[in-house]
Amino acid sequence: MSAPAANHRLQRPIRDRERFKNAATRLILIGLVLQSLSWVLVTDLIVSAVFDGPIDKLAAALMGALILAMWWAVPYLRRNRF
Repeated sequence: MSAPAANHRLQRPIRDRERFKNAATRLILIGLVLQSLSWVLVTDLIVSAVFDGPIDKLAAALMGALILAMWWAVPYLRRNRF
């Protein structure tokens, strides 16, 4: 998630701003996908260590739905609304 900031420092002055912004956006989205996946997996891991039964899968699914809604759907809908 900090790759665009580090890249900005190394490439100063930026000659092709549009290309830099596109690359930074791709890096941020890739980082967000990986972070979303890690939150779901760590939820499954922790809940399975604490509780027995299928509740870990339910908790991971709820975490995935929450992340999908708040980190992906809401920003997408807000961007297209304005």
